[in-house]
Amino acid sequence: MSISDSPPPPPPPVAPDPAPEGLTPQLAPSPFARSEKPDLHMREVGGILLAAFLANLAARAGLAGLASTLVVVVIAGSLWSADRLQTRSSRGLIVAAVLLAPWLAVRAAPELTASTLAAIVVCVALAVGISRTGRLLDLSFVGVVAHVTAQALEWTYGLDMVQRFVRKTAERGQAGAALRGVVVAVPVIFVFGALLASADDVFASFLLLDDLPSMTGHVVLTLLFAVGLLGVFSRAAHETPAEVTEPRASGLAPLEVMIVLASLALLFAGFVITQVLVAVDGLDHVLRTEGLTQAEHARRGFFQLLWVAALSLGLLGVIRAVRRPVTETERDRFRPLALIVLALSLAIAGVALQRLLAYIDTFDLTPLRLWALSAIIWVAVTIVGYALSIAGVRSKVSWFPGFMVISAAAFVFAMNVVNPDATIAKHNIEQSLERGASELDVRLLGSLSDDAVPVVFDKMGDLPDSVRDTVSRELCTEPVDEMTFGPFGWNRSDRLAEKVYDDNCASPRPTDNPSRRGD
Repeated sequence: MSISDSPPPPPPPVAPDPAPEGLTPQLAPSPFARSEKPDLHMREVGGILLAAFLANLAARAGLAGLASTLVVVVIAGSLWSADRLQTRSSRGLIVAAVLLAPWLAVRAAPELTASTLAAIVVCVALAVGISRTGRLLDLSFVGVVAHVTAQALEWTYGLDMVQRFVRKTAERGQAGAALRGVVVAVPVIFVFGALLASADDVFASFLLLDDLPSMTGHVVLTLLFAVGLLGVFSRAAHETPAEVTEPRASGLAPLEVMIVLASLALLFAGFVITQVLVAVDGLDHVLRTEGLTQAEHARRGFFQLLWVAALSLGLLGVIRAVRRPVTETERDRFRPLALIVLALSLAIAGVALQRLLAYIDTFDLTPLRLWALSAIIWVAVTIVGYALSIAGVRSKVSWFPGFMVISAAAFVFAMNVVNPDATIAKHNIEQSLERGASELDVRLLGSLSDDAVPVVFDKMGDLPDSVRDTVSRELCTEPVDEMTFGPFGWNRSDRLAEKVYDDNCASPRPTDNPSRRGD
């Protein structure tokens, strides 16, 4: 065959078209990510948008409401249904968050709502942090902090997950068409919905909207919350280390540790011995010398003593983290001295508790005093737990940080059960009756949240007429907040209080602006 009859050479391979640019710039791999890239599920996308919209309503209607509860439930349900929670600890933490969430729609006290929200945030953050590997009772303090704060950066990797989700959805034919349809429909519904809402107040009330600026605010705030929630779902989709290496400084030698802890133990021992001597026969002399009553003497110290007991825990934790390993020729003095310091710290917490109870017995309860009382109890429990940890109980695992998280969540749950404001109202009214109802702080009763209203009116019949009239006037003239979000702002304490006010107040309570609505 001649050269001219030979077949032509094959054409050079055609280079593939460059991939189209995504919705967001390509991001560096997450420091917590596995080699493969996790993807979002459709149910997670829906959960993020629904939770973000509910969070928008909760931020507007008040955090103590049904919307806040639903945010937690939606997040937990989305993570669970997408099979993101693969460890027993992560599932337990999500269950704890869900058990705490209903209290947001039950109690109305601001400090209780803030504590409950903080506990829920920590539980959810830890749950997604150890969703694939790790156990709560194996975490160090550094690991707990790392998992709780990681969502602040993980949302950037969540944007990368959204980018891949959009690309894959667009490649599925009908799914891509549906996505494009949604993109076109959103501005259409936005415009026509705003016009209809502005034309009819009933329809606007149904949509929880008043006008176009309000609707814009809902959309913008929902998107902002959605971007923030991406960090939660991105964190849950990544492989995370079972343990976070705790930094070890060259730090304190055994002799230095001994000097610090021995000095602290001597200081604490001197204080405890002083309190014992004063309690036996020297209190009257001290009070005469200082010119104070017993309650005033108690008032001077219980907050300081509470701080001493709490800070001693932190100090021991820092020393334990930075002390140098003990060599064969050195003796480890940390454990015995730390146990002595903890025992004395527990005694100091007991002194703080005794002083606070004496002060409450004379000057009644306030929210600050009740929370301080509860904090003393929690600090005492924490001291006992840390002592057991240092003593070597289950020494093969770092269980104490997880114990602190569990005990704090249990503490917040217990405070919701106790109902602090109702407890304060009941205690103060009963104490005033024992003293002849002459020292009841009516202004304090009026400053309590709606959690206390049913108790106040239930106990009011036991008060003298003059005091009862003063209490009734203080509560029934308190301006009512008319800002509502329908069922999303529902709160059990608020509804019970409204019914009690209607049944017991001679005239409706005043409002600053009766026409105001929650927009």
